[in-house]
Amino acid sequence: GMGRGGPGAAAPQLALGNGHGVALTEDVGVLSPCLSLQGMFEPAKVDLAADPDFYKDLEEEIGEECQKFGRTFKVFAGRAREGDGTVWVQFGDANAAAKCRLSLDRRWFAGKQIR
Repeated sequence: GMGRGGPGAAAPQLALGNGHGVALTEDVGVLSPCLSLQGMFEPAKVDLAADPDFYKDLEEEIGEECQKFGRTFKVFAGRAREGDGTVWVQFGDANAAAKCRLSLDRRWFAGKQIR
């Protein structure tokens, strides 16, 4: 059997649009054109009364950054106040999503580390 320490044992998790994680290994790369970027903002601190365009501006800013890696179809910031500040990006192909993930992982955005 594969047991502990087998292939993919410590592979990072990438949440797909359907909410299911898929184990990744560097040699295989990302299998989906959908990418989730966690910790992009703090939902509990969003004040739509003071900044009604917060989500639209955030999605545009992240979309512009992600377009450097390939065509993006959709950028969506989770709006649940108890959420973890995840923004989902749907790319035209899985290679663009893989390049974006490798570039943005562990980078800092608005004082928070992307993961």
